[in-house]
Amino acid sequence: LFTQSLRELQALTDRVFSFLLVAQWAAAIVCALTLSPRAWVGSQSSPHIHLVVALLVGGLLTVFPVWLARNRSGEYLTRLVITAAQMMFSALLIHLMGGRIEAHFHIFGSLALLSFYRDFRVFVPAVVLILSDHLFRGVYWPQSVFGVSEPALFEALEHGGWVLFETAFLVWGIAQSRDHLWRMAELQASLEEERDTLEARVERRTEQLAEARDYLANVIDSLDARVCILDERGVILSTNAAWRRFGERFASDAMRLGEGVDYLRFCDESTGSAASDARKLAAGLREIMEGSDECFVMEYPYREAGQEFWYQVRACPFAGAGAGGAAAVVAHVDVTDRVIATKSSQEEARRAADLAQIVTESPNEVYIFNQIDLRFVVVNEGSIRATGYTREELLGMTPIDLKADADVRSFRQRLEPLVRDKVKVLDFQATHCRKNGVSYPVQVSMHAAVFHSTPVYVAFVTDLTEVRRLEGRLAQSQKLESIGQLAAGIAHEINTPMQCVSNNVEFLQECHQRLFDLVDRLVKTLDSPARSWDDRKQSVRSLIDESYYNRVAAMAPSAINEAAEASRRVIEIVRAMKVMSHPGTHDFVDSDLNDGIRNAATIARNRWKYVAEVEFDLDEALPHVPVLPAELNQVFLNLIVNAADAIAEKNGENGPLGVITLRTRYESESVRIEIADNGPGVPEAIRERIFDPFFTTKDVGKGTGQGLAISYDAVVNKHHGTIDFVSTVGEGTTFVVCLPLSVEAPEESTEAPALFSEA
Repeated sequence: LFTQSLRELQALTDRVFSFLLVAQWAAAIVCALTLSPRAWVGSQSSPHIHLVVALLVGGLLTVFPVWLARNRSGEYLTRLVITAAQMMFSALLIHLMGGRIEAHFHIFGSLALLSFYRDFRVFVPAVVLILSDHLFRGVYWPQSVFGVSEPALFEALEHGGWVLFETAFLVWGIAQSRDHLWRMAELQASLEEERDTLEARVERRTEQLAEARDYLANVIDSLDARVCILDERGVILSTNAAWRRFGERFASDAMRLGEGVDYLRFCDESTGSAASDARKLAAGLREIMEGSDECFVMEYPYREAGQEFWYQVRACPFAGAGAGGAAAVVAHVDVTDRVIATKSSQEEARRAADLAQIVTESPNEVYIFNQIDLRFVVVNEGSIRATGYTREELLGMTPIDLKADADVRSFRQRLEPLVRDKVKVLDFQATHCRKNGVSYPVQVSMHAAVFHSTPVYVAFVTDLTEVRRLEGRLAQSQKLESIGQLAAGIAHEINTPMQCVSNNVEFLQECHQRLFDLVDRLVKTLDSPARSWDDRKQSVRSLIDESYYNRVAAMAPSAINEAAEASRRVIEIVRAMKVMSHPGTHDFVDSDLNDGIRNAATIARNRWKYVAEVEFDLDEALPHVPVLPAELNQVFLNLIVNAADAIAEKNGENGPLGVITLRTRYESESVRIEIADNGPGVPEAIRERIFDPFFTTKDVGKGTGQGLAISYDAVVNKHHGTIDFVSTVGEGTTFVVCLPLSVEAPEESTEAPALFSEA
């Protein structure tokens, strides 16, 4: 880029000199006619020899350099030839003007013009030629160069000294200009690289979105349910593959209808045995579209070829209604097998013996044990398969024998709520031990009952081994959901500073052009005829005003600072995204929680910046804490997003900005993290359910209810810490997370953690 810019500048200077040489040739001829002496012979007059010199020598100094400038512009040879011609023109004009002192200014102007080449090498032949000319003619023909008749060696040396003086400063200026040009080339290269990188990222993201769109379309087409999407008038907008296949199978059924057909009208005008159900469906769809109902479900029979089929039709509002005119989604599902199974189960329910057999053969573990001596009375096949003991072995054992390091006293304390009738069902998690010594986690649901007139406890036990594995996948799913919801905001956060960089660079380019135009015009004033100092000052001021120099000088530094600040902002966002997207490990790592909080706030910025201000009150003396970074970063992100959503719910998107406070403190054996907001607070009625999985107060499509449940699991079960909240309705909520400074073995919980509290 530097070489290209330099060559373009030199080629432009070659073209400028081509015009200048022609103009100087014409000026030399004018001088020869008007200023040079003319020879008289008698009454006859003829042009002086100076006119011949101006025509011939000026032509020699013009034709070949101009040809080179037009055909080989930008080459070093062209610059050397033009330099020599320009210096010889200075000598010719001085001679034609009889050595006038004003003519010597042409030399200094020529040197200044040669500096436009940004090549200090051109000064070598220029200085050599002009010094040689002055020394030779100053000694042997002083009248030609200084207008005196006596040899003028001192004047020649004096003029040579001034030429060297100007040349030195011009060489220094060229060095500075080349350095500036080099820095501009580096900057341009960096910007082009950033642009190419950004374009590549945008292209990759576009491809990913296209793949995701195709993937979702394939998923919908893979469903067995017959799905169609209706607009607000009831006209079918689109259908899936199952709907179309169904229409081919039942050519006379409503579900054969395709895109563009008025589905509501078809249902209203249906006849025959299905007319009543079709009208019910039409009425339910209208309630959905009017917003008076959130879901409509109906089952109906259909007979075809002497065989009865059952279908369930489910209609619900289209999520994000208004997109593409979509208003409702209708799905017809073949529930024939379920209906038949339901009828069969009703018959089986009347058979107590068969029901007992089902329980006995259940894959889950079922234990019935005596309340007095705690010995098992009944165990099912699931218990035998899970523990590895035979039925006879289990009937001689107690629940304590299935638990490592358990004793009768602690077990009876756990059963105390059932004994005192404080709860009807006791849920807790425990660890059972198989006959081969392998331990596995279980969920226990226990209640008191009477079996053959004997008070017993009935325990339903579920193996949580697979659930534990799914926990990790669920957490990752929630993390991907959060990143997906924030992706557009992150793209906006990056786009805004990059637009700032682009705008400021365009402004600086304009400033660059104006400054160079100003310099070019100032240099041209050197070739103007001699004028008074006041005229020159007025001319310079006029040029400065026309070039808006003062505006450029005032605004260019701030433009550079804004571009630099915007670049730093992009770097900060990319660094935070890199940290937050790290997949994490199963090992605890000593981490700086302050950095994690800052990164989470950066990633969620587009979620809170329109509704709140974030205040950081971080303890800089906070020690590093052993944590699972990926899980804990997700906790911070969930709590910050929830705080922003709460403030938006209270103030609205156009209301006053709320405040989110992020605070850390070092306590004696733990660290305390607080994330506070001044939103609406948590109502009393839902506080006990706030950590339940899939519980949410947000609108459909804005939350899955997994965030706080997963946060509870990450803090309590994985880090052995605590998470709680303090809330005042109308004033705000503060979530408090406490983490121990050391990792300890987890204690067995007597209550189900929030993630499984509804199990």
